[in-house]
Amino acid sequence: MNKKISIVKVTSELLIFQNELLCLLKSKMLTKNEELLANATDILADCFLSLKDGFHVYLQYCWQYEDTLNILEEYRKKPELINMLKVCI
Repeated sequence: MNKKISIVKVTSELLIFQNELLCLLKSKMLTKNEELLANATDILADCFLSLKDGFHVYLQYCWQYEDTLNILEEYRKKPELINMLKVCI
């Protein structure tokens, strides 16, 4: 059960981080729209550097990836769990 809780926690953290990255990218694109094509690499690099401390969540996600797949396979065999996940999503 601890693995399942840990996987949900990491997935939630990953989603939060990805949303933060997306918002930052959108804000940079809006403020620099006219320069976007010329400086797309610089804008992307700036966003990544601004959020560099948050990328640790990808490491946790990758470490647990195989466990996540195994748990999802287990859930596929139990329709009641699939229905519960659909309600949560």
